[in-house]
Amino acid sequence: MATLPQFKQRQVARRSTSDIDRLAKQYQQQIAGITGDYEKQFATFSADVGQKEQVFNEQKKAYEAKFATYADTLAAYNKGMNAYNENIGTYLDKEAASQERVIELPRDKYGKIYFETNGKRIGLTELTDNAKNYGFEYVVGPYEAGFRGTSKVIAKPINTLTKPVAPTAPEKFTEEQPQLPDIGEFDSSQFVAKKTEAESTLKREIGERRAAKLGAVSRKMVRPMLRGAE
Repeated sequence: MATLPQFKQRQVARRSTSDIDRLAKQYQQQIAGITGDYEKQFATFSADVGQKEQVFNEQKKAYEAKFATYADTLAAYNKGMNAYNENIGTYLDKEAASQERVIELPRDKYGKIYFETNGKRIGLTELTDNAKNYGFEYVVGPYEAGFRGTSKVIAKPINTLTKPVAPTAPEKFTEEQPQLPDIGEFDSSQFVAKKTEAESTLKREIGERRAAKLGAVSRKMVRPMLRGAE
């Protein structure tokens, strides 16, 4: 059977244990609340990051599509310029060969001037009246050309080539490349501080209660010894 001092010691111990359990439960509730707040704010932060990344990816996709279109346009322009440079040289050569010139035509045995094409002899009048039918822009007879008494004519061959047109250069690509969003880092310092404070408070209060328990037990043990000495 427990003596009165022993009973009181057990009572103090039970009360101290009950206080510690209460403090531990209170601490767990605090940590749960801190964790809940952390998870909510981190979820909000993550959602914001996801939205920014989605916007960036859409902008990047649109930029790449525009640049690809520009690259195709530029490639087609360069190909067209290469063809133009080649064709313009041929055209200019043909144009030079198609300049107005003096041509001395032959005469037949009767002294008539003629022009021969495809094995067929064409008279001067037919040639001057229908010059385009025979590959000339125009043909001016000897009398009109100032070569009276000769078989010389002024003729301008037709340039059968169409003058090539240079392709239009595409406008300079000025689309700005999208920049990565400024996401930053999630600031968890406030939650760490709250958790640290809760842990410190729990340790301090447990320490205080243990100290109070030891002090109460010591006082209960000292008093009976003093009475016995009397």
